[in-house]
Amino acid sequence: MLRGYLTVLVLTSLFLASSFVLSVAVSARSKGEMREACGDDYKRHCSDVQRGGGRILQCLQSHLNELSPACRGVVEERAAAKQAKPE
Repeated sequence: MLRGYLTVLVLTSLFLASSFVLSVAVSARSKGEMREACGDDYKRHCSDVQRGGGRILQCLQSHLNELSPACRGVVEERAAAKQAKPE
């Protein structure tokens, strides 16, 4: 009985740890994609916006119709992911 409980506890811990690592990796990858796709758009529209708290994403969203197609795609994807993520 105790051995089964410990097995479930270990497996649950491994699952949660791997989910966290995957989440961090996806977040870092998407930030890199955003920098690459939106560098010029950021300079043009949002360079005066203070970083942090999602302010850059909000600024880019407010200029969505003016963004390059690559940047617009990344911004829309990031915004959708942020909405789907429970806070």
